[in-house]
Amino acid sequence: MNVTFNRAALVDALRTLSKLVQRTSCKPILRCVRIEAFTDHAEIAGTDLMTAANLRVAQVQAEPQAKAA
Repeated sequence: MNVTFNRAALVDALRTLSKLVQRTSCKPILRCVRIEAFTDHAEIAGTDLMTAANLRVAQVQAEPQAKAA
């Protein structure tokens, strides 16, 4: 799997999520964001347990399948 991020889109997504994700949270998991790759795109997500954001930030290309002999 090959994930290609557009730098400007990733920076904008992280900037948006940084307003949502608290730096001084009592739960360490709430200080992080999650990047998840699917078959055709990648998403970045964050939450403060009251609000959640899930943003599409990248294109994913599957690696070519090896030909059977």
